[in-house]
Amino acid sequence: AEGRPAEARTRALAVLDQDPFDVEAYLVASLAEAALRGTSAESVLADAESDYGKRLEADPANAEARGELARVLALQDRGPEASDVLLDAPAIEDVPAFPRVLTAWALHKLAATHLKDDDIASARDLSLDALAILPTDPPVSRARAWQQLAAIETAAGNDAEAARAQSEARRWMQTGFPVRTRLNYERVAQLLAGRRIEHIAVQYPMRPLESLAEMLEGIPGITMVENRRNFEAAVAEHGYWAVFNDRFAGDFGHMTEAGNALLAQSVARAIVGRLPDPPS
Repeated sequence: AEGRPAEARTRALAVLDQDPFDVEAYLVASLAEAALRGTSAESVLADAESDYGKRLEADPANAEARGELARVLALQDRGPEASDVLLDAPAIEDVPAFPRVLTAWALHKLAATHLKDDDIASARDLSLDALAILPTDPPVSRARAWQQLAAIETAAGNDAEAARAQSEARRWMQTGFPVRTRLNYERVAQLLAGRRIEHIAVQYPMRPLESLAEMLEGIPGITMVENRRNFEAAVAEHGYWAVFNDRFAGDFGHMTEAGNALLAQSVARAIVGRLPDPPS
């Protein structure tokens, strides 16, 4: 949002119009709005925290005030405090969905830091709290939470629990991609079409092509590249760690040299398939 806050706000609001649960777009819009108003985000959040705290103290059943208090705490990177507020709710399903998604996002950030520091227990606790507070919609938020838990259990050496978390992540991810991802694809498609450049969309390793095809439905001129069968075969033959360096996405991770070569081969085949036949 720095430099051109009006433009940043416009773009972020356009994303939020399509996907009201996009946390990153919400953060950009909030920072841009503060910059345009010339106000301090810190002072606004402090005042809101005091206000909603008083409302909740007066009426613990006030689900809206509980959600708003959690929201302002999460925005200050105080995820555990926000989580405690939500988990103390008489009925968490009555709390609006977005503060729960935002709080889970804050917990996810903190859990990633603990995981990097090899504090497995703290990372696991935060990840489980995120799953406890997340609504079922949007499903992509639950998929990400399960992906992180899979990475944590893998780091802990709990292969069975990691596999279970990966299975859950896949189940929730089957519903598709975040709206912002499709919007980005649409923008890329428009740019490439305007320059008459071939558009090749590459699916993630281990993921079914159908979800990518569903997301890109209606966008013409795209060649899609599958990377499920080739990577599943490589993992079955050589083992997971011969192909990936980590499990940051739950069912796949950053690739080893062998994994990169496998991906490059599938993309190369797609490019060759789009080349015109040589003149006879």
